[in-house]
Amino acid sequence: MAYALKYGLFEKMSTPADVLKLMKQDMKNCVGKSVKFVAAKNYQIGGKAMNLFIATDTPNDFENFLKKKGATVATGEAKIALDDGKATVFVKSAKGSLNSSVIASMIPVIDNSMKGTVDGGPNVPDMVKRSHDQARKEGKLDWEFKPEPQMIHQLAMVGLETAEYQKFAAAFKNFVDDYKLKNATTVPIKIWSDLIQGLAKSGYVKSAIPNTGDPDKFILAFKGSDGKPVREKLLASAMQSLNKFVGHASTYLDKVITELTKGGSKLTWAFWSGTGAQAAAKAEANGGIVLEGTVGSWFDKVWQFGAFTGVEDLALWASVSEMYAIKAAESYAQFKFVGYLGPGSTRDQSVFNKIEQPTFVQVLNVKKTVPAPTIDWFVVDCEQPSGSTQWNWTKKPSTKSASRAEALNEIVRRYKA
Repeated sequence: MAYALKYGLFEKMSTPADVLKLMKQDMKNCVGKSVKFVAAKNYQIGGKAMNLFIATDTPNDFENFLKKKGATVATGEAKIALDDGKATVFVKSAKGSLNSSVIASMIPVIDNSMKGTVDGGPNVPDMVKRSHDQARKEGKLDWEFKPEPQMIHQLAMVGLETAEYQKFAAAFKNFVDDYKLKNATTVPIKIWSDLIQGLAKSGYVKSAIPNTGDPDKFILAFKGSDGKPVREKLLASAMQSLNKFVGHASTYLDKVITELTKGGSKLTWAFWSGTGAQAAAKAEANGGIVLEGTVGSWFDKVWQFGAFTGVEDLALWASVSEMYAIKAAESYAQFKFVGYLGPGSTRDQSVFNKIEQPTFVQVLNVKKTVPAPTIDWFVVDCEQPSGSTQWNWTKKPSTKSASRAEALNEIVRRYKA
């Protein structure tokens, strides 16, 4: 069928009302039909965030565009039909950062004249209402339940957060086991709570963050009058909101340092920047410390925060990276420092350049009697598949350079990035 909301039109639209009008029109026109769809949360348009359910025959075009805009996206198939006389979206499948239940819960929020449910699964509002009615019959409750769309959507978000907490808890347990940390928290609910609350309070929303010209690359700091970096205002505020969680991470990184230095041997402490550098650092650190191999492993590549917090996670990485650099400087005598650089590491606005390096230097300068430790710099071996703009780590050994400046020159020569 011919859809009113075509991709070529959508990418040029600038107001939520115009998008919503055509999106709802297509949903109603598809009653009685099976459709492919793209669903998204927190799509920023006209200075506002909105949720999307787009019936389309070109889902890949929409998906790629929405991901570049920072929205949380999923694609799938659905059937739109009448259920008890009301237009209902039956979500058959979903692939991406939103599951079928969350997408179904979004439908009445987008269009309150329609319902959403998982095909072959429970209708969430009906299920909750039946449960509530039964409790009233048994005298356990004395108030009437009215399944408002926004409330049902919030219930679905709680379910999503619960599922993501399980991933966090599993990653935390693996971390504790890997480093043989005795008397460690086995149920990190307080750590999770402080993380989610901190993110939610941060206000670190993509539409409000200054970027470098590329909408996906944010400004982390400016150069102050004294030549030192000054944190971008929104980032500085967001990082303050995460202090409680970072306190937990700091405590556990101290435990790792104590455990690893028991034998007196001088292990490596790795910094990294650029594509492929994180993987190389983790593989070549030889039992040493890498942020993503220690406290960063609690949440590194486990899930996306935007699905239920609506904010960017860069503030979290900046906060934990700052703490990581502080601990590195405080432990300067116990470790040998190494740095790994890949394509993109020459970019001025990177976490290493604007967060880790200045923090590391600042803490060392406070210890005026401490000579600056040597950092051995390595260039990561990457390749670019034919027809692709992305670089991939080849897993070949990294090449040592005489200095960071020489390593960066090599990155430009080899990767033009």
